Amino acid sequence: MIRNRKALIFIIFLLLTGCSPFVGEDQPRFSGSEIALQADQTIGQTFVARNDGLNGIQIRLHTTGYADGKLFLHLRSEPRANTDLAFSEHTIQSISDADLYSFSIPTQMDSHQQYYYIFWEFEGEGTIWVTTAEGETYLDGALYLDHEPLDQQLTFILTYEPKYTILGFIKELIKWAGILVIGIFLYVTPGLALLSFLWPSKEQSNIIVRICIAIGLSLAIYPILFLWTDLMGLHLGPLYAWLPPILGSIILLWRLWSWGKTDSVKNHLLSWIHSENLWPDSTLFLITALAFLVRFISVRTIDVPMWGDSYQHTMIAQLMVDNKGLFDSWEPYAPLTSFTYHFGFHSHVAIFEWVTGRSAIRSTLWVGQILNGLAVLTIYPMALKIGKHKWAGVLAVLVAGLLSPMPNYYTNWGRYTQLVGLCILPIAIFLAWSLVERQKKPWNLFIMGWILFAGLALTHYRVLVFAMAFFPVILVQSLLHKKFKRLLKQISLLALGAILLFLPWLIHIWSSITIQTFGTLLRTSANSTSTFNQLYNTIGDISNFLPIYLWLLLVISISYSLWKNNHEALTIILWSGLILILANPAWLNLPGTGALSNFAVFISAYLLSALLIGAGAGWALHSPQKTWIQPIVILTILISIPHGFNNRYKEIETTSHSLVTKPDLRAAAWIRENTNKSTQFLVNGFVAYGGTIVVGSDAGWWLPLTANRRNTVPPINYVSEQSDLNDFPNFVNTLYDTFRRLDINDLDFIRELKARGITHVYIGQREGTVNYSGSQVIQPDTMLLEDNYDLIYHEDNVWIFQIR
Repeated sequence: MIRNRKALIFIIFLLLTGCSPFVGEDQPRFSGSEIALQADQTIGQTFVARNDGLNGIQIRLHTTGYADGKLFLHLRSEPRANTDLAFSEHTIQSISDADLYSFSIPTQMDSHQQYYYIFWEFEGEGTIWVTTAEGETYLDGALYLDHEPLDQQLTFILTYEPKYTILGFIKELIKWAGILVIGIFLYVTPGLALLSFLWPSKEQSNIIVRICIAIGLSLAIYPILFLWTDLMGLHLGPLYAWLPPILGSIILLWRLWSWGKTDSVKNHLLSWIHSENLWPDSTLFLITALAFLVRFISVRTIDVPMWGDSYQHTMIAQLMVDNKGLFDSWEPYAPLTSFTYHFGFHSHVAIFEWVTGRSAIRSTLWVGQILNGLAVLTIYPMALKIGKHKWAGVLAVLVAGLLSPMPNYYTNWGRYTQLVGLCILPIAIFLAWSLVERQKKPWNLFIMGWILFAGLALTHYRVLVFAMAFFPVILVQSLLHKKFKRLLKQISLLALGAILLFLPWLIHIWSSITIQTFGTLLRTSANSTSTFNQLYNTIGDISNFLPIYLWLLLVISISYSLWKNNHEALTIILWSGLILILANPAWLNLPGTGALSNFAVFISAYLLSALLIGAGAGWALHSPQKTWIQPIVILTILISIPHGFNNRYKEIETTSHSLVTKPDLRAAAWIRENTNKSTQFLVNGFVAYGGTIVVGSDAGWWLPLTANRRNTVPPINYVSEQSDLNDFPNFVNTLYDTFRRLDINDLDFIRELKARGITHVYIGQREGTVNYSGSQVIQPDTMLLEDNYDLIYHEDNVWIFQIR
């Protein structure tokens, strides 16, 4: 659901509206159904204001026959509140035809993301008909009749005072700038300081390239630091967050002071302004700023990261914070006793939480958006290398940041671990490529390469496979230039250093279920691959990963590079081709289908398209016709920016992907205050991944993190980690197999719940329908028919029952 796009994309137009209220986009849809409001009745709606300056609401209603009297409007903080925040009265003589009617309230200056309950009382004669819609049409509230919630929604639109909406948005911009500064402090500063020793400015004068390399190094340093301190028995907690960037800042200030003694900053700035770098660098800054802005705007109304992956990532980050470093036990959130998952992203969330004091839930969301922007920028050095022109880098960042749905769309899935891997990957390949081009052993590049590849291995196992596929390509190419032995020695030395840094974790996970599963997939022949793996590995509609026009531009760039025999582009093409074969070994009748999925490959296709399409601009600008091509390239980029910005904002789909809503967070707070810590909840879930894993389908899945209470659906890692409970995956899956066969009021099922220590049942605002359209959902109406459960909480569409 797209929320208040007008307020965000066209915020400037609010300045021109004077005192006219701004109309948001909330729940304008209706199903054709209506509900009657008569004398001595109330009808209301809970909702969340998406901007500051709430000053009114529009609802769709009409009268039939004679109706006369008054409507009294009450605005309260919640349905249980007894005090009005605002009150007004309205005559109904002007109400006749079915239409949206406006009701003003005193301006609520700080209303952004505030939960409210508004209701109307009717005093008079006749009937007022109020238009309604289905319950799923609005996520953060419900319709109330006589202060009792129904599984319906009013048709309503909120209005805002433009002045306070603009001021509120400016405050958000300042907050986002602060978040970005923290991101730079954590994820740029350490690498930049290290780079100042390992790659002196005389070897690489392009400051943008240096910043990009610094991002990759910074992201790789933290998981290595977590691993090796854990090996020494040290858990540093907040020191993981503060030591690297503070030491990096001290080093950079010292370097800057030394540099300032010999060179004038002013002279460098004036030289840049009068150089040909001004326009491409300025355009790159604009695109990068807009890429971050659209990513921050997209989550301004989201409280909890979306979909299932976000849940496990947040829990792992929380456990790292709780244990001040790496851990084995998942208690108190899940009965797991090993940890073998890659943890790069989670280390970044943990350090962000230690620096900002935000919860792991909020930190996961914001670190995800910061890294989403950084993943776009780190493509620049490779694009510059291939295209040999700064505009090649600019266009590559534009393609990945604003024109391609990926990686921005990762926010919908919570696909954060692969995202961090794709931040490091282009920098690791850029450094490795630079290394093998050197005749001598450049130890500075080896050190950086060891850090980058070891950090990548700790961050995402599949993206590490992407990186490894690069080396066979350049080795095969080296045969043509008689450089094979030298390259083999350099690559072997690079691999040896990275493996030594990664070795403690490799030993730790060697006997894990993850490695065993991976080994089984590699040994499974193409003819023996399961039907599920075959179906799961289908490519599907490629337009879901890149728009058709980018695929066409990619084909043109590939064709042109082959025609011109461009060595760098050919390397990227062969590298991508090898990755595609690794994801589809059955094409060559080889085993291993499913070890590397087509989905993981194609959601990374933005990287290939950005590199080669961007390089195409560089090749064009090196042509004899560059005098008239450059204005075309610049104009195309500038025209594409607003189009891309709008599309990236629209693709964040909370209706399809949000498991947790504001009513769920309120229910979680109630659970913390009104139940004891031994409480355990039956929650909505369904069997996925070919019948092997149970996943949650509403906010009940998140209760261990939002309410500190156990539930019946652990994070999906439960199938790949150890547990003290015998055959724990089967223990979890059997419950939902039983639920599928038996009614929730069946006494055998209730006995099973009690035997497992389950005391309560939770039905979230999404009612078990996120990513699931089957019938295996908990039905509150069914539970109310029997005497097996007591209803103890019902607000909006959230239900909590206690088992008798």
